Amino acid sequence: MTPPASAQVFETANNSHWYEGELLCIVTRKAPAIAFDEHRKRSEAFKSALNGKKICAVIDITNSSITSAENREYNQQVLPEIFKAIAFVSQTALGKMLVNLYLGMQPPPFPTKVFSNDKDAKAWIAQYL
Repeated sequence: MTPPASAQVFETANNSHWYEGELLCIVTRKAPAIAFDEHRKRSEAFKSALNGKKICAVIDITNSSITSAENREYNQQVLPEIFKAIAFVSQTALGKMLVNLYLGMQPPPFPTKVFSNDKDAKAWIAQYL
């Protein structure tokens, strides 16, 4: 997934992200694990910046790093306060299998779906924007 030339791209240690209109686009990358306190701090700052508004996201997890159990557990609590829907993109069969397994074990209370490409992911998520 590539940002449009006009997008303002934000870089962190583990991802690049930008907005396409109301849609948050995130491309993850392999990086050292984020400590729980840092993850919580970033999540709370992001949630605060949204001012109570829920958003939709397309997240490319093809090059994602493993998330700690503590961070995954925290995500189960905070992500429903942030997202209306998430479309995940993975260009690998293993990545798709892992996200489907995770979502199957702990389904979030908002729509999610896994795709092989961002075009299909963006088409699906458009219904929630």
